[in-house]
Amino acid sequence: MSGNSNRIKSKLSAIFKRYVNGEASAEEKRFVERFYQQVGDQEHANLNFDRLGQEIKETIDNQISSKNKIIKLSHDPYIRLAACLLFVCTVAFIVFRISGSDSPSKSPQTITVKKENPILSVGTEKSYPLDEDIQDSASYRIIDDQKVFLLSSLAQEIDDAPRKITNPTKQVFTFLLDDGSQVWLNAHSSIEFMPSFNKTERIVHVSGEVSLDVAKREQDGKPMPFLVKTPLQTVEVLGTEFSVNTQEADEECVVLLEGKIKLKHNKYNTSVVLKPNQKAFLSPGNNRILVASADENNKVRAWRKGLFHFEGERVADVMKELAQWYEQPIQVSPAIRNLPITGMITRYEQLTDVLQIIEMTNNITFVEEKGVMYVAANE
Repeated sequence: MSGNSNRIKSKLSAIFKRYVNGEASAEEKRFVERFYQQVGDQEHANLNFDRLGQEIKETIDNQISSKNKIIKLSHDPYIRLAACLLFVCTVAFIVFRISGSDSPSKSPQTITVKKENPILSVGTEKSYPLDEDIQDSASYRIIDDQKVFLLSSLAQEIDDAPRKITNPTKQVFTFLLDDGSQVWLNAHSSIEFMPSFNKTERIVHVSGEVSLDVAKREQDGKPMPFLVKTPLQTVEVLGTEFSVNTQEADEECVVLLEGKIKLKHNKYNTSVVLKPNQKAFLSPGNNRILVASADENNKVRAWRKGLFHFEGERVADVMKELAQWYEQPIQVSPAIRNLPITGMITRYEQLTDVLQIIEMTNNITFVEEKGVMYVAANE
């Protein structure tokens, strides 16, 4: 039975990875989306465990040899609930909150994500909220199951002035530039460019965490460069997929997913060329650009879809990321700082939701005191 269990977990992990990477089959997409629909509802009464369990079984049956026997979910509703929890926790890739109420002893205060809209600023006097009201059927398209805003749809509404798109929300905002390049803005991130973009040049200035899938363009029969500028560096690309992070005050980093890019330190003029699965680090007081191997494709593509992705990361690093995202201090006990965590978690509106999931799947617990979340071993 343990052999079957390991094969099931392996197959499920592969399915969810393919879904995040946009490589899932139509059947796998239906399964994962149905899974999200079932477990994303906070009302337990609406969870159809029989149907969900059957879909899980049918999907795995199609992935695993028919010779391997799949254990059926029990008809007892409590056992079905436990089985569903066990299934999610042991797979450790798509995890979700199954509790219907918050524990008042652990969360006397709740930190909730603010509801705001991305903003398009034109010059210094005009701004346009990029909310659902403006995103009608003519202003966006669906790409890889994401609603992607078409910036060109506002071309007739704005004048010839510098443009800046800022994302103050806790939701990833994605859109297409005029050249067809796709941009993902993480929380508290921005991108700025001139109206001449895609006409005589392709230059953008970014801040925060920004991911780009750059479209190839030619000018006079030659490739048109695409330049990404930050306070510390200039990234030159022709057609590639990468992510830039300037959230840390003393360090910037770039992750290359596909293609090739050249980085230049703006202060020291040192440069390096990155290859896929490499990550570069720059600091204002160091002329060296540090390059390390880093397979972070899954992590970058996960945050594009509004998910946290951890693969063997230390509790200390996970909590640092959560503290930054939810803007609430988190203190981690030294005894568990190096405990590895693997999983993919929806970016829920409340920090307690995410911590309850991590608590379910790891031997840790948490408590909040005076606005600070304390995470320790569950003794």
